[in-house]
Amino acid sequence: MTDFANTTPTTVDIVRREKCFQGFYQLDRVHLRHELFAGGMGREISREIFVRHDAVCVLPYDPQRDEVVLIEQFRVGAMGKTATPWLIELVAGLIDKDEQPEEVAHREAQEEAGLTFSALWPMTQYFPSPGAVPSSCICTWGVATAAVPVACTGWWKRRRIFACRSGLSKTHCRR
Repeated sequence: MTDFANTTPTTVDIVRREKCFQGFYQLDRVHLRHELFAGGMGREISREIFVRHDAVCVLPYDPQRDEVVLIEQFRVGAMGKTATPWLIELVAGLIDKDEQPEEVAHREAQEEAGLTFSALWPMTQYFPSPGAVPSSCICTWGVATAAVPVACTGWWKRRRIFACRSGLSKTHCRR
């Protein structure tokens, strides 16, 4: 029987890395060679990668009301890909330098939904698009009170907040 743990390639040689674009995000081109499953090193290849910080997403849950809180907001990347670019999402944000994931979860819950968590519980960490984006998303759920703000002011004018029970369709949600 093959021992897969001992046959996984581990060597990557970065030949060069160049910054192609720097704005809100960054685009780099990486020229590299990597070890092959068949042994030896492959030929040099180049790949563009979309550079951004890791992210945190939180599913706010109110155990007293048995409700979760979701955000609906405009996302430019969804234009032309879905029926509407206003997507229903978890509370989420990017992890800035020198910030801990838990800090981001608390900050984003307050900024996006006016929520405060009494506890955070880790669920998973994954790479949403590892072929082109070298960042991960840390997913947690947070214990909160799902009182939906009566008036949305400031940044909240760009999003709607839902407290949902018994499924995730809008028909089961309070606004």
